This record gives sequence, C-alpha cells and structure tokens, in this order.
Amino acid sequence: MTGKPQDKYVHAGKIEEVIRLEAQAKAFGKVIEKEFEILGLKQGMKVLDAGCGTGAVARKMAAKVSPGEVYGIDIDSLFISEAKKLATNEGIKNIVFELGDVDDLKQSDGTFDVSYCRLVLMHVKNPVKTVSELKRVTKKGGLLQYLTTMMEE
Repeated sequence: MTGKPQDKYVHAGKIEEVIRLEAQAKAFGKVIEKEFEILGLKQGMKVLDAGCGTGAVARKMAAKVSPGEVYGIDIDSLFISEAKKLATNEGIKNIVFELGDVDDLKQSDGTFDVSYCRLVLMHVKNPVKTVSELKRVTKKGGLLQYLTTMMEE
C-alpha cells in the first residue's frame, strides 16, 4: 500500500474478504474488548460503527449496550448483506445495518453516544472530512474513536 487513500475499498464485494473480516475480529477479540472498556460502552447507549464491514465488531457492541442500539454503516452491499444475516443468525435484535457512506451519513446531528470507526480512514479520500462527519453525528459530550492501525509498524 502506498499510504495514499484509495477511491474504493479494493476488497469490496469479495466473499473472501467477508471471511477474512470475521476471522480478524475473532483473532483480535481481546483487543476489541479492551477498546470497548476504553470507550466505556454501557447499557442503553446508541453507537455507530462506521465502516462496519461484516458487522463482527458491531455485533459485539450490541451485546454491551443492550437494550441500547448499534448502527452499522458500510459502503459495500455484500458486507451489509452478510452483516444482516450474521446478526439474524445470532438472534441480535438491537442492531441495524445500512448501506451508507461514512462521508455522508444520513443521521441527524448529535445522534450517537459513541461513534466508532475501525481501520477505515486509510481507505477514504479525505480522512479529515470523514472524522468531521463522525463528529457531527456524535452527541455533545459523546465519544468519537477511530483506529487507523491495529499494531505499530
């Protein structure tokens, strides 16, 4: 990778990427749990997972915030389709997955207690615009977390 943002996620629409994203979330389960601790996720929160992929992290969030809600947004229709199937198969009811662009979210200002963006910013054209949009939909006093890498290089 050149370090330059891409116009499109190069793995979009590939079932192999669905499998990889699910395996990655499982492999980094303890790291993700620590992130949730740092975020202070608790029951009743409304959380956005921007660039949710297959929803692996969003599904874990849903368990933490229940009866609160988690909204997963991704630009890839295959990922959203798989995310919906996996959540349904796991009996998760407090989660919504929608096709959407992290640079043009449909939610109103101040909708979410927490806006979370994991390993997405390197794939957008303008990360500053993306973070600004995430900030817009986060409540005043809420938390915005974006993770750009999983480990130091």
